[in-house]
Amino acid sequence: MKHRFLSVHPSDNVLVALTDLKAGESISYRNETITLLHDLPAKHKFAKRDLNLGDEILMYGVAVGKAVNTIRKGSVITTQNVQHHASSYSLTPGNNTWSPPDVSKW
Repeated sequence: MKHRFLSVHPSDNVLVALTDLKAGESISYRNETITLLHDLPAKHKFAKRDLNLGDEILMYGVAVGKAVNTIRKGSVITTQNVQHHASSYSLTPGNNTWSPPDVSKW
């Protein structure tokens, strides 16, 4: 497999393992080396930089959690080191009118 991990959004501070990765492996991401501190099953996330207590965990370009303790670069993101926290959102009013097509010829 050519790609072993994925960055979903440029502002994310986590990467996603696309295959099982082993503790001690070094990966290269944007000219930086990240040494994995834990075994990572496929689809699990890991920190691409050190995160401090209270730092937001960003995935898909939005906050999805907050660190409940220090998470070192290369550490797996788990329910033990992250508390749920979501970015706020709002719906913007749009044009919600719809005109049915003319189907009289059918």
